Amino acid sequence: MWLALPFVKFGVTPELGSSQFLIQRCGPGVASDLMVTGRTVGAVEAHRLGLVDNITTPDALLATAHGLASAMGRNPLAAVLETKQLLTHNAAEGDIERVLAREFQALARCYSSPAHREAVAAFLAKRPADCRRARQDVNQRK
Repeated sequence: MWLALPFVKFGVTPELGSSQFLIQRCGPGVASDLMVTGRTVGAVEAHRLGLVDNITTPDALLATAHGLASAMGRNPLAAVLETKQLLTHNAAEGDIERVLAREFQALARCYSSPAHREAVAAFLAKRPADCRRARQDVNQRK
């Protein structure tokens, strides 16, 4: 696998927010290096620089992706969705008060959820949480 951001090599500048996203992903030094040189990096360097989260072989790709999806899927859906929204909305937010307000609102919604009640009950009972049970509880109440 090879990655490059060769904008400068074509006489143009970064586009579609890539200059901001790259800084958020791997910091201003790495972003500057990659965007000003336009150099190509391989998988191992891309991982070291924070451009990619995992490296796997083609044969292990499906199992790796399935493992990651399973780890995410075992968590309460509402909390995962709230977290993804926070990450999206707060990524470029310059006002920490707005970040804190969004987090507080999301946390309040999660505190009142069946999934949170199940997670606390499971913790106190020293057993794994059963997110499906929490979903079933919600469906039965409707």
